[in-house]
Amino acid sequence: MHPSWEDGANHVVVRCFRPEAESVEVVDHDTLEVVAPLERRHPEGFYESVIPDCDATFAYLLRITNHDQHTYTLPDPYSFGPVLKDFDLHLVSEGSHQNLSDRMGANCIEHGGMRGKLFSV
Repeated sequence: MHPSWEDGANHVVVRCFRPEAESVEVVDHDTLEVVAPLERRHPEGFYESVIPDCDATFAYLLRITNHDQHTYTLPDPYSFGPVLKDFDLHLVSEGSHQNLSDRMGANCIEHGGMRGKLFSV
């Protein structure tokens, strides 16, 4: 999800590549209500939606319906904000980060209310 400014108003844009999908929708993470359908922009499975009059990104999921009409909802890996903070990057660049193994490589973390693997190089 990316902020966008078009026609004098704030919007957000969601894009994804789901070749197996017949349709894709943006779903609010908290309410599970459909926020917007994504439009197929390329026959290989590139989808996009501009959500008008939205001035901030928000937690969302993707609801995907496959060609066999099987529907499932999953988090978009790109919906999560950065994990490495500016201070971490500052310490790394000056060579003084004391806990680099906690921030780089593969680590189990909880981020945005979800558990998963972080991999940073």
